[in-house]
Amino acid sequence: MIFIDIATANPSVTAAAQYVLDVRKRRKEIVFVLYSKQTELEKRCGTFTWWDERLKHYYRLNKGGTDEQFDDLLHRELEKVEMDLQISGAIRTFENALRGEEPALDGQADQEGERVYLKT
Repeated sequence: MIFIDIATANPSVTAAAQYVLDVRKRRKEIVFVLYSKQTELEKRCGTFTWWDERLKHYYRLNKGGTDEQFDDLLHRELEKVEMDLQISGAIRTFENALRGEEPALDGQADQEGERVYLKT
């Protein structure tokens, strides 16, 4: 999970957004949380085509506010991320099973932390 503030990123918000999209292409299991002041995020990114097409739906954590507000928002976003990762893992397991693959051993993973599957 990567927390990123693309609204105030240097050298540009476009470069930061491209970084997010490039990482997501290579490693779909990585989750990004947009950690920015929401008003700044909408103001700086809302005019770009890539915002509506790709990033508007991402998890968000608002900068600012009290510690209590931050804790509550963080907890809610982490719950959403956890649920989505569980769903994603279940879908991947189901797709592997349809291809005749099954996990080698419960909990076994390769060097990148991915589950190991055996062809049956």
